[in-house]
Amino acid sequence: MVYKILIIGEGFSIMPIKKYSGTKKILTCLAAAFLIFLSAVCASAVALSYKDIPGIASYFFYTHVNHREFTEELYLRTVKNFMKILDPTKIFMLADDAAAFESEAKENVKQLMGDFKAGDMAFFVKIHDFFNRRLGERKLEIDAMITEDFKPLPSSETDSLDSPEAQLCKNTAELELRIKKILSLQFEGLKSSKKDVKEIVKKLKNRYKDAYAHYDKFDEVKVADYILKSFATALDPHSLYFNPEEIESFNISFKLSLEGIGATLKSEDGYTIVDSLVTGGPAEKSNQIKPNDKIIAVGQQNGDMLDIIGMDLNKVVQKIRGPKGTKVRLSILRESKVKASEQSLITIVRDKIKLVDQAVKHEIKEIDGKKYGVIKVPSFYEDMEGVRKHVAGAASCSGDVKRALEYFKETGEVEGVVLDLRSDTGGSLNEAVKMTGLFIKRGAVVMVKDSYNNVQELADQDPQQHYNGPLVVLVNKLSASASEIVAGALKDYGLAVVAGDSSTYGKGSVQTMINLPNDLGAIKVTNALYYTAGGASTQKKGVPVDIVIPSATEEFKSGEATADYALDWSVISSAIPKIALSEDISTRNGTLEAFLKDITENSKKRIEANPKFKELADKNKKKDEAADDEDTKENQIKKDDIILDEAIFILKDIKVLTK
Repeated sequence: MVYKILIIGEGFSIMPIKKYSGTKKILTCLAAAFLIFLSAVCASAVALSYKDIPGIASYFFYTHVNHREFTEELYLRTVKNFMKILDPTKIFMLADDAAAFESEAKENVKQLMGDFKAGDMAFFVKIHDFFNRRLGERKLEIDAMITEDFKPLPSSETDSLDSPEAQLCKNTAELELRIKKILSLQFEGLKSSKKDVKEIVKKLKNRYKDAYAHYDKFDEVKVADYILKSFATALDPHSLYFNPEEIESFNISFKLSLEGIGATLKSEDGYTIVDSLVTGGPAEKSNQIKPNDKIIAVGQQNGDMLDIIGMDLNKVVQKIRGPKGTKVRLSILRESKVKASEQSLITIVRDKIKLVDQAVKHEIKEIDGKKYGVIKVPSFYEDMEGVRKHVAGAASCSGDVKRALEYFKETGEVEGVVLDLRSDTGGSLNEAVKMTGLFIKRGAVVMVKDSYNNVQELADQDPQQHYNGPLVVLVNKLSASASEIVAGALKDYGLAVVAGDSSTYGKGSVQTMINLPNDLGAIKVTNALYYTAGGASTQKKGVPVDIVIPSATEEFKSGEATADYALDWSVISSAIPKIALSEDISTRNGTLEAFLKDITENSKKRIEANPKFKELADKNKKKDEAADDEDTKENQIKKDDIILDEAIFILKDIKVLTK
């Protein structure tokens, strides 16, 4: 199960996008990790109890796009998730323990489902009681290991510790080895802070004392909280339950100062993982951290490092966030394909994230005497309040792209345009529709299907086509949500060649956030799926590219398909008409399709003949083998952007072949 939070300020926030009103119902649209928070009138606060769980579950079922009733599969998923959330680092329970409870749940599933619907959570309490017994056993083992005589294992023996394939241990011998691996990482982390052995032992004993105290505080409220979290993530990766304390921590106002390290974090199997970096943020600029890095300890400018393995993401965020100019130290664990995972200590200076760093940038590149326009879109931003009030110059990425296209015209006709959406994780759906509209006449851009199978088309109503020349949309595995809508729509209309990694991220779902009555928290529910203009969902599969250009990001272990219980890909009827009823309506252009095979073959030949692509592959391999001063893969791309160069050569082919 995965939780994500964007670290941008002294508070942390989930960034919202615009809400759209249709004639039938209001759809609240989400891109990447962006939410709109729905207000509700709450009665006086009451403590969460087991009896509240069936009612809260009904809110999910009423709203969810796929799951409308409790099923045996959902119950069994909930049981499995509950054990995972209790023991995220897999150091307390054994594989046979979990298997026994899963088997018992399967054998008695009908009765247990009935208990669940009646608010009787005795089976989950039974699992928790057993977990507490195992916890008591492990306390003695861990305390016995943390001595001045402890010998940390070499890094080569801890490389499988953070593997996503790691399972519960089969026996106590395996479990003791896993605990020793974790202690080894923690010992080395404290050593890097120049602590002597006595101090390290004292610090570790205190850390585990605090961890035990966390579990000792478990009561009905906390167990019920875990049951609801387990149930929500059994529906799909993006549905969640937030308790009142977590909701109170969220500040979703766009007026907040964007200060912090500029990174989206997620929690998975007890580890805090860097999901993505904000363009222009301190983390990206530091060149010390990259997506998929695991943060295992946090420290301020002075003082001790705090181990955060198994810590709630909310608490991790509180340790990392802070005001501009202050420093935060992070102990990073980085995976490698060919050698042991490596641990490093980095320092990042928190700063204000400048909007100009996230704004659209454009340039003209000249090759063989011909000019080509390049538009880089880091995010789909929109000043919603400014747009609503018709404020001149209100921030809008589609407006900035429009100005870039106008600039290309003013400086002399370009041969073609590259729309670079690499690592753009999304933003405003409204901006995605407007941006697509710059390249089409009137027509549907995206379709949203809700939990009642109602389909709403979001269309561009502007008949003006601001650019209709050769177009390449450049994407990678980190291009998500709004990026996928634009890339998919332009591909469906036959107006662009989509190039880059084999596919985009694959998030094609929409979430809504609902406050619960009686101050019981809030739920985030996947209430719709979106589809490109041609009718294909981007869910799980993403947007498949027309031409693959080798890159470092192709190997990233990310994407919707890697998440537990991801909703399946599907298809609905296309919204693109075969015949236009008027000249100002866009239909599919088949010109590119006729020449795509030749364009693809030419690109493949160039890539094979280009020594820089071989050099890139060698650099990636060496980077995995290197032990010092490793740049992020994204920064390596920026240093020598042969992917962009190849996209321009594809433009050149389009221009020649489609004359």
